[in-house]
Amino acid sequence: MTFEVLKDSVKRTAAIDESNARAGGLRALMREGKLEIAETHAIPARVSASEVTRYLQFIGAGKRAPILFAAGRATRMKLPSFFDSLGIAGLTGNILSRINSLGESNSELHSLVEAASQDKPRQSGDLSLLQRQLLQYQYQTKRLLDEHPAAGVTLRGWLEKASFVVVANEANHAALSHQLAAVGYGGLKPENVLLTVQGEVGGLEVLPDGTTRPFDTERWPEGHGKPFMDLRAEGLL
Repeated sequence: MTFEVLKDSVKRTAAIDESNARAGGLRALMREGKLEIAETHAIPARVSASEVTRYLQFIGAGKRAPILFAAGRATRMKLPSFFDSLGIAGLTGNILSRINSLGESNSELHSLVEAASQDKPRQSGDLSLLQRQLLQYQYQTKRLLDEHPAAGVTLRGWLEKASFVVVANEANHAALSHQLAAVGYGGLKPENVLLTVQGEVGGLEVLPDGTTRPFDTERWPEGHGKPFMDLRAEGLL
């Protein structure tokens, strides 16, 4: 995907970012001390037992894989630039619960971000959104398997074939890879946990005379579909 860029693209993007920050970005919340971490609740889908059984048979055969888009950097939320190494999916509970009381230059905040980028054992508060997603997937699947024995799929059989796909970006893929390893890939085989990087490209600047030229001052993701096209080309999907 190639973007056409307005001549004042840098100023335009800065204005958009600042507007979003005033509308409730993390930088504004950090400044005003208003950030609160809400409890999360799952809303189960209403599906029939036969549909669940069919789904379990598909995942038991390795024909389905949940896809987590972990590529977001949330630049519009005005996160300090050193958060790029985590993106949104790499953020931990400890970081989110304390970010409003720690200034951007605070060494403790830097330490929390650095620690979240490593593959060391953690307490529950140190688990990232990505790690929680993977562990929750394993937990919920185990419950479904227990509740629907008619599917004929065992937990061991599912763990042998199940896949999980994470779409990362050029800045956070290393940290997310470490985080996946830190939770043992949620019990899945490491080779079945696919981490694909959504590349970032420049665009074309539109000049006053209507002509264009390459523009790399800013870069954008290739688009959510591109990583899957790459996986398909490699025979991984």
